Amino acid sequence: MKLTFTIIAVQTVLIAGAFAALAVPDGLWQPFYCEKLQVEWDVASNTLPATVAIYRVVPALFSPTAISNVVQLGSFTPRDRVRSYVLAVVYPKALAFKNSDETATLSIAPSLGTIEFSSEADSTAPLENVPTQTRAFELGTNILNQLELPTGEFQTGGEYQPRAWFYPGTRGHRDKQTRKLVVEPRSMGIEFRRKLDNIPCDDERLHIEFESRERITHLELHWHGVKPAKRCPVATKEQIMAWIKEGRARVFDAAVTGARGLSVCGIKRLTIKGMSLHYSPVTFYGEDGKERTVNRLYPYAVLDVEAELGPGDKEKFPLFCPVAAEGLNPTLRKSGGFAVFPSALHERRTKEEKDGQPN
Repeated sequence: MKLTFTIIAVQTVLIAGAFAALAVPDGLWQPFYCEKLQVEWDVASNTLPATVAIYRVVPALFSPTAISNVVQLGSFTPRDRVRSYVLAVVYPKALAFKNSDETATLSIAPSLGTIEFSSEADSTAPLENVPTQTRAFELGTNILNQLELPTGEFQTGGEYQPRAWFYPGTRGHRDKQTRKLVVEPRSMGIEFRRKLDNIPCDDERLHIEFESRERITHLELHWHGVKPAKRCPVATKEQIMAWIKEGRARVFDAAVTGARGLSVCGIKRLTIKGMSLHYSPVTFYGEDGKERTVNRLYPYAVLDVEAELGPGDKEKFPLFCPVAAEGLNPTLRKSGGFAVFPSALHERRTKEEKDGQPN
C-alpha cells in the first residue's frame, strides 16, 4: 500500500511539471498588504551576508554505494524489485522494492531527490531496546555516512556535529497488579536537516524512525540535487520594508484553537524585531491543491514582527519576505485576515480568568 502511494506522488509531480520559483511561493502563505501600513525596523542588519546564492534544481546524485546500502538496510533482494510504467519509463533511474509479504517497501527516485523506506511495526510484540536519544544519534549519523550525503550541507550543533531533532514516541498500559498507567518508550525518531550556503533549507531533511531492537520502521530522505546558478546582493532594510508595503510579503494563517484573528489594516504600526534567512522548499502545494516542483531555490527572510493594534495591545508573529530581487514575488494588494498563535491577548485573558478564580 505504501508503494502505491509513492507511485501516485510521482505521477502528480509529472503532471505539475517544473514551476518558476518565487522566493515565497504563492499558495503557501496568505497575502499581507494594507495601503497605509506603517513599518519600522528595529533589528541589526549587519548580521546578514552581503550576497546570497540562487540554486538551480537538478536530479540528485545518489551514489551506487548509497543505493546499495539503503537496499541492504531494508533486507531487499533483486527478486523484490518492483517495476512500474511511471518509474521505469518517466524516471529511468528510479527504483522500487517490495518484500514478499508486502510488509516493507522502498522507493528511490533521484529525479525527485527522494528515498523512502517503510516497514510495518509489530504492535503486539513486547517493547525492548528502543534507542535513547544518544543511541539514536549514533545510529542516525551512521546512516548519514551510508547515504554519502555531503557533510558540509548538514545543519550543525555543538562541536560542528550534525544537529539532530528528536521525536520520541510512547505507549501506555495498565499494570495488572497495581492498575496504574505505565508509560514506556515506543519509538525514537531523529531528523537531520539541510543547509545551503549556511542557510537552512525548508523541508530538505533525513527522517528516521527506530522502534524495538533498534529496528528502522521508516526512513524518508528529501535531498534534491542543486547547482549554484548565480549570486545576488541582499536587499537593504529600506528595500525589505518597501516590499512589505508593496504587498510582496506573506503571512501564515494559524487557524487553531486559541488563535486570534487579525486584519492587516487593523495594525497601527508594524515593527521588525528580528530576522533569519531560509531557502524556499523545492515542492509545495499551490492554491489549486496540486503539488508544485520549483526549478530554482531562492532565499527569503523570516521576520519576527510585532504588530501594535491599540494602546497596550500587541501581537508577535512571523512574516515572510523576499531578500533578493531575483525571484521577487508579485504584488498582491489584498487586505485579508489571518490568525496568530500563540496570541498575547488569549494568554492574558486566560491568566486573568485563572487569577480571578476563588482559592
